[in-house]
Amino acid sequence: MKILTHIVRSILAILTFSLGYYMLQTLDFSETALVDNGWSSWLVAPYILRIISGLFMFSGLVLVLGLNHSKKILLWPFGLFLFSTFFQCSIIWQIELDRCYLCLRELFQWNIYQGLVIGLFGLFLIILLYSLPHFSFNWKFRFPIIVVLLISCLSLPFILNYPASWAVYGESEFEEIQRPMQLERLDTIFTPKEYGQLPKNLNEGKQLIAFVTLTCPYCKKASYKLHVLKKKYPLAPITIVTSGDTTDWDLFLRRTKIDNVPHALMNHRIFEELSEGSVPKIYLVEDGIAIQKVQYWAIDEAFLEKLQ
Repeated sequence: MKILTHIVRSILAILTFSLGYYMLQTLDFSETALVDNGWSSWLVAPYILRIISGLFMFSGLVLVLGLNHSKKILLWPFGLFLFSTFFQCSIIWQIELDRCYLCLRELFQWNIYQGLVIGLFGLFLIILLYSLPHFSFNWKFRFPIIVVLLISCLSLPFILNYPASWAVYGESEFEEIQRPMQLERLDTIFTPKEYGQLPKNLNEGKQLIAFVTLTCPYCKKASYKLHVLKKKYPLAPITIVTSGDTTDWDLFLRRTKIDNVPHALMNHRIFEELSEGSVPKIYLVEDGIAIQKVQYWAIDEAFLEKLQ
């Protein structure tokens, strides 16, 4: 039984630490999804996810090092896997995605239902480990080691992938330009209604216009973030211009949920000219003149409030 306990604990430790580490790779999408599902605000979401990521890694290290002096330590990973499972269920409940960009699924492109199985498997391992006889290693300085590991694991996500609100954005995020966009040229492109329609007033006042393609992963993240921001600030003048194969259109809409944002699919050389051949390309436009190139991760509520 002792060997079985060590095997189960090792598998659970590897799974738990891996989930915490790979959460760091997809925090921008996870933050947006957390806000979109109504689980958190923009201000709190970055801290919640980084703390959860740190606790996943901490729990994994405690288990693999045998620092758990009692079975009560299993409450940590149990709560974390429970949160992860409910979070995935909330996404499935809202919209059926055939691929999800969270945790391990970002790197391996796992189906969201497979990700849900991973969460349930983690819960199963915890319950199984709780039912087995308890063994731990005899660490002389157990408590100080646990404290150091906890502080280190909680700090690591903020060091490796600090919240966007901590950043001091400069020219690379908000590049000042003066470029006539000639947006009226977009009106000359015929777009069937099933692929969206652009507003007629793009040359009036301030507009935030994003040029994205249907298959670019960063374009999907940018579009999804713009969807959530538009939902919170419905008067914000945001428009998304897309390009790509029409067979990818429905999947793009399901992933980004941009039905609340004016958008259109435009496969034309004008798209290439306006996007300068690289995507995602987001412009702040005033009276038809692009005055800034904006990186999607730098767009926040304060930026949008200036547009309203």
